[in-house]
Amino acid sequence: MNVFKKAYEIAQEQENKLYSAMSLVWQGHMLDLLGRRKEAISIYNKVIDMKVTSTMQHVQFGMEYSPSIYAAKRIKEPFKRIENRYKD
Repeated sequence: MNVFKKAYEIAQEQENKLYSAMSLVWQGHMLDLLGRRKEAISIYNKVIDMKVTSTMQHVQFGMEYSPSIYAAKRIKEPFKRIENRYKD
């Protein structure tokens, strides 16, 4: 999870809201996977408050989302592991 904290710090320094929000979303994902739901929800709420609606894609996982909108969905349902869907 430290890598996502570092990514957040760098994105903040660069004033990149999309990457700041994305790195927080992935921190929330890791917390969900570790069974630390309360902490994950706290992180997702930060992303919601950022109001970032630009689109982020992770093609290899079949994911496309707007961080703040996506975080609101994660409040209702924890993140679960997604298998790599990328095919050569």
